[in-house]
Amino acid sequence: KVEAPREVLESLLNAEGRIDFNTIIPFMGAFDWNGIDCAAEEAAEVITAQPLNDHPLIASLQRDSRTKVDVLKLSDEGFEQFVQMLRNKRLHGYFHSMDFARDQWGTKWNACNQAVNLDAQEFEFETAWSCPRPIYKALSAKFPDAT
Repeated sequence: KVEAPREVLESLLNAEGRIDFNTIIPFMGAFDWNGIDCAAEEAAEVITAQPLNDHPLIASLQRDSRTKVDVLKLSDEGFEQFVQMLRNKRLHGYFHSMDFARDQWGTKWNACNQAVNLDAQEFEFETAWSCPRPIYKALSAKFPDAT
């Protein structure tokens, strides 16, 4: 739940009137798919020499998955995602919007299960796993006198 002056809350709304973190910290890449092909992402991680996770168990799983991925065996959609991920990484530093969101917003998805009440100067929403602290910091910087 967020309580703030109307102008602060309005800055979080997109053209459809939904809470959208992209209004504050936008993803500049493109990714036209609803889901991420895991094999395509693994292939993109291999080709760009992404480091393995710091956790030994996760690193072991990543290493195993990366040795099995074959970009030539991706589905047509998976291959297109792979190519777009490489474009995004080269141009914007992130494979896709979820990769960006985890790093820049502090959560892997945008606001969901929203309730917007501008008259009461409050929003309610959920995020995936964690608080979007970077969004709050960016809002504080944009509206330094607001509480």
